[in-house]
Amino acid sequence: WEGWAEAIGTRFLYRPGTLRGVELPSSGYRVGPYRIKVTDPAHPIAAGVQDFDVEDELYFAPVFEDRITPFLEHDADTDGALYQDTWDEVTNGVSTGVTCAGRGQASSRMGWTTTIQNSPVAVLLMGDGPATFAEANFRRLLGNALEYVSSDEAHADAQQHPYAVALP
Repeated sequence: WEGWAEAIGTRFLYRPGTLRGVELPSSGYRVGPYRIKVTDPAHPIAAGVQDFDVEDELYFAPVFEDRITPFLEHDADTDGALYQDTWDEVTNGVSTGVTCAGRGQASSRMGWTTTIQNSPVAVLLMGDGPATFAEANFRRLLGNALEYVSSDEAHADAQQHPYAVALP
């Protein structure tokens, strides 16, 4: 459902598909070490969070820059050649070596807020395993995100900036 992509500000395509009227190849992924950087320390979800290192999954997928208010990025190399093509792996059961090479750079965005209808949404892209879950800064991000989406401030902002999406 394309509306889900609008709701969260990104869409991971397990196979080639259409997004916002544009035909796109499948998305990609990679796992490796990288640093999470707080790019907007004034954002409520970033409160008390310091830059931190993780070994986690990264995604090669479109991010709707026009729909998000970012507050986290990663410092990993975003060259598409470093990301495994998901459709290759899904159709073959294992990667045959097809990458996202030639498709440009992946987004370095890792955390943002947006709205759907008149509700606040918080997105954190890391969190693929126990090491990340054990990281104190990640746990603080999760707690802050829950507080944010339930706050009067976030709901007032969403009411002022609603974004309608047709339900399926």
